Amino acid sequence: MQRNALPYPSEVPLTADQRQRVLDAITTGHLRLDPPTKMYAGFGVGRACDGCGEAIDRTMVEHEVVYENGRDGASSGEVLHLHLGCAGLLDAARRQGVKAYAPGQVGREGAEQ
Repeated sequence: MQRNALPYPSEVPLTADQRQRVLDAITTGHLRLDPPTKMYAGFGVGRACDGCGEAIDRTMVEHEVVYENGRDGASSGEVLHLHLGCAGLLDAARRQGVKAYAPGQVGREGAEQ
């Protein structure tokens, strides 16, 4: 193994189906677009990804996204588990100002729908 080489892929591409499931989870509001309180990363343990629904096995990086306050002012928090690629897509949507709309309509703040 060469120096500084990772024993696992450094890029985690999403399939078209995974990408669409994450976008659907954003549009339906299943994935939150507000910034998380904390984020952790480690290797998966077999949980289902909250973005695409597929298992995050022990050879994959899993992001644990923590929201200390619940939705709509609820006092209990929420924890999401995401593949590296799914977390990246969610973060990109958040940074681009994507909003949750009715199913099938993903848009950006200020953009015509």
